[in-house]
Amino acid sequence: PYRERIFFHGKANGTGYGLFHAKMFLESWGGSIELAEKESGETSFLITIPCWSPAPLKISDGDTIVILDDDNFIHDTWKDKFQAWSEKTGSKIALKNFMNPKKFVDWISNEEIEYARTTFLIDNDLIKSLGIEELSLLVTNRYDDKELVNYCSESKIELLPKPCIFSMNIT
Repeated sequence: PYRERIFFHGKANGTGYGLFHAKMFLESWGGSIELAEKESGETSFLITIPCWSPAPLKISDGDTIVILDDDNFIHDTWKDKFQAWSEKTGSKIALKNFMNPKKFVDWISNEEIEYARTTFLIDNDLIKSLGIEELSLLVTNRYDDKELVNYCSESKIELLPKPCIFSMNIT
């Protein structure tokens, strides 16, 4: 009888968090939780969480990296990653940082850009309107938004969850 009710919500005097919410959150992330009773009478759960494993970011000496994000922490994180890469490889890159989409658009409209040597790391939907899909990574916290995932897939835009920046390799 408990098996049918284990993932339901509404226990009197409950805290509001439990298996119901765990199931809801896991499913919103594309994961799952299943009850897996053992023969010994113990109860255990099988939890599946999808893992993002981004491909390494490939850059070369002299490339330009353009970051558009409204979060200073993200800019600082990328700066640290690229600085470590530069120190390790002895290579140099030009790093352009924008927090304001209008300033980014002004820059891209007035600058001579060597697109083949430029990578755009953008938390914004400007990628498609500027025609830079193949040169861009959409760096976002909205990686579980199904509409955004479909948009990226259809537009051939690589999606990078912001939490993956920390584990991203640069080659």
